[in-house]
Amino acid sequence: MFISIIIGIIIFYKVIIPFIHNQYHSSTEKRITKGLLSMSFWQILFGSLVCVYALQVEPVYKQTDEDVSSFVQEYSVVGDLVNEHTGINTTSNFNYLMSEADSLHTFAIIFIIITVIFSLAIVIGSIGRKLDRRIIEGLAILNTLACCWICKSSTDLYEMIIRDGVTLQTIAWIGRLLGTDIYSTMDLIIRSVWILPLILIIKQFYYHKTLNEYYALVVPQSSFIKRQEENKAEEQSKSPYIGFAIGGIAVIIIAVFVVWQCTKNENVIPTLQQEEVNSITDATQQHSTQSTSDTYEQRSNAIIQELTTKYGDKIQVDHKYPELSQYCTFRLKGEGDYGFPYLLIYDLDRKELKQFDTEALPTNNAGEVLLINYDVLINQENNTLLISGNNGANSIGHIECVLELNPSNWQIRELCSGRAITKNDDGYIAHRMVMTKFIDCNATSEYAFVDIHYDLQGRLIAPSYNGNTYYLKGQINNKYPITMQLSMQGDKIYGKYYYDKNGSDSCLHLYGGVSDSGDVVLLEFNNKGEQTGDFKGRFTSDSFYGTFVNYKGIEMPFELQKDNHNVVPQETTLKKYHNSRFGYNVLYPSSFSNIYESENGDGCRFSKDSHTCLIVYGMHNVLNETIEDKYNEYRSKSPVYYRLKDNWFVVSDYTENGDIFYLKTVLKDGVFITAELHYPNNEKGYYSKLISKIFINFPN
Repeated sequence: MFISIIIGIIIFYKVIIPFIHNQYHSSTEKRITKGLLSMSFWQILFGSLVCVYALQVEPVYKQTDEDVSSFVQEYSVVGDLVNEHTGINTTSNFNYLMSEADSLHTFAIIFIIITVIFSLAIVIGSIGRKLDRRIIEGLAILNTLACCWICKSSTDLYEMIIRDGVTLQTIAWIGRLLGTDIYSTMDLIIRSVWILPLILIIKQFYYHKTLNEYYALVVPQSSFIKRQEENKAEEQSKSPYIGFAIGGIAVIIIAVFVVWQCTKNENVIPTLQQEEVNSITDATQQHSTQSTSDTYEQRSNAIIQELTTKYGDKIQVDHKYPELSQYCTFRLKGEGDYGFPYLLIYDLDRKELKQFDTEALPTNNAGEVLLINYDVLINQENNTLLISGNNGANSIGHIECVLELNPSNWQIRELCSGRAITKNDDGYIAHRMVMTKFIDCNATSEYAFVDIHYDLQGRLIAPSYNGNTYYLKGQINNKYPITMQLSMQGDKIYGKYYYDKNGSDSCLHLYGGVSDSGDVVLLEFNNKGEQTGDFKGRFTSDSFYGTFVNYKGIEMPFELQKDNHNVVPQETTLKKYHNSRFGYNVLYPSSFSNIYESENGDGCRFSKDSHTCLIVYGMHNVLNETIEDKYNEYRSKSPVYYRLKDNWFVVSDYTENGDIFYLKTVLKDGVFITAELHYPNNEKGYYSKLISKIFINFPN
C-alpha cells in the first residue's frame, strides 16, 4: 500500500500538475484547478494511511496472559481476590477481540476501495463536467465521514485491546500506585491518529471554497456551453472506437466467465442417455408443442398417462417436485431382483427425459446404475436434487451413495459413497468408505475400510464412537511436535491432531481403521475435506509409531506416546433456535438437550445440567427505557466485565454459587432481547471460546 501511495504522489506531481499547466494559461485557473484535484489526492492519501492503521489493529496472543488465565481458572479464589482488590480482569476476551479485528479489517479494505472510486468520480465529474457539483461535493463529504468512522472504530478497538491483556493491566495498576495513569498516556498516543481525519475535514471546507471558484471563474457559462458542444462532436467522432472498446471488454468478460464455469465443473461426471430412455423420449415428443402455461399437474399427469400406457407397470412415478416447478422423477423397473435399476428425471419445460448411468457410479454386471430404495431430497439453496440410494449387497458390504443432480444442465456428481447413510435430527449424514492397503501386509493383502463422515454440504464431521479414547503426544521426523486424540470403536478410528506451534485451533481430521494384526492406517483431511496425508503404523498399549506421508508424498517417521494431559479440544455442534414472537435467533450447543420454551412464547431455556444453561427471552420496552438505563442496572453491581456499545451491552460476573454468567442485551425495534449463558467456573476455558460463536451475531 505504501508503494501505491508513493506511485500516486509521483503521478500527481509528474503527470497531473504539468497537464494543468499546459491546459490552462492564467495563474488563477491553474491555482484553482490544482486545488480542486488535490482534494481527491489528499482523500486517497489520508484514506490509505487510516486503512493501514486499521489493518494493523489486532490483538496479540501472549503466553503470559494464557498462563495467568489457566492459573486463575485452577485457583478461582485467587482470581476473585485479584479482581476485587486491583480491578484486574484475569479472563481474556482474545477470541472476541479477534472477531472484532477481522470485521474492522474487512471494513477498512472496503473503505479504501470506495475511496479510490469516489475520488476518481470526483475528478472525472468535476474536470469533465459529467456530474452535478452538489453530487461531487456530497461524495467528498461521504468519503470524509467514512474516514472518521474507520478512525473511531480503530481507536476504540485499540483501547479495548490494551485493557484486555493481564500484563498491561498489571503495569497500569502499578502505575496507579505510583501516581501515573499509563492508560491515559497510551490513549493519547492512540488517538493521535485523529489528526488525519481532522486535516481532511479542514480540507473539506477548503474544497467547498475551491469548487465555488472553479465553477465561477474557470468554467464560465458561455465557455461551458461551447465546450459541451465541442465535447459532443468529439465523442461522436470517437463513438465507433468506443463501441469497439465496449465490445472487446464484453468479449473478455464472457470468455473469463466461460473458462471459470468450465473449471468449476471439470470434476462433474457427464451424463449418458440409453436406448430405452430415447424410446421413452420418442413416446413423449408430441408434448413438445404443449403450452408452457399449463400447470405442473396438467403436464406431469399427461406424461405419466402416456408412459403408463406404453410401459404398463414397468414405469412408476417416484416423486413430484412442485417446488421446482418443472421436474418429475420416475423409476423404471428392471429385470431380476434389483428392483428399479434406473433413475429417470423428466424436465416438463424442456420436454426432456434423462437417465443417469456412468461407470463411476455403483453398477451391476450389465453396467446398469443400481439405485434401489433411493430417496430424493431438494436442496433449497441451489435447487439441486440430492439422491441417496444403494446397489444391494456385494462382496465388500452394502454400498450406498449420495448423488447431486443439477437439473438445469443435467450434470450429476457423486458427493460420497459408502456403507451407510443414516438420518439424525440434522438430516442425512453420509459415510464415504475408502479401501486402503496396510503397510507390511501379508500375502493375503490386508485391506481396511476407512469410514469418513460428511454432511450433505461436503463438510467433515465427527462420528459418534462410543469406544476408547486415547491422547498422544510426540514428534514427526523428530522435529515437528504434535498432539493427537483418537477414538476407537471396533476396527474404526476417528481423531484429530494439531501441530503444537500452530495451536489447538488448527486441528486436522483423522479417519482410519485397524486390521486384525494390529496395523493402523489414518487418513488426514483438512477442514475443506481434502486429503493432505496419512499415518501408517503400529498401535501398542502406550505408543503409536510408524510412517507419516505428507501432501507432497514425502515419507517421515513418527512416534507418539500416550499423554492424558494434552487433550485435543472437542468441536461443539451448534443448533439454531428461532423465536417467532419477537423474531430473534440464537445458537445453542447441541449438548444442551433439555429445552423448555416459555408459555407466552417470549423465550426459551436450554440446559445441560443444573449448572450449565442458556436462557433467551424478549421483553417489550413499555417504560421507554434506553439501552444505557438497562446497562446501568447491571453496572451498579460492579460486575467483573462490562461493555456498552450502540444498541447493546454485555456483562459477565459470578453467580452466588460460584458459577459464571455471560449476558448480552440488545434493544431492537422497541424490544429488549437478552441471552444469558451460565456455566461452571472449572469449565471456563471451554465456554470462553464458545461465547464468541453464540453471542457475536445475536439476535440476528
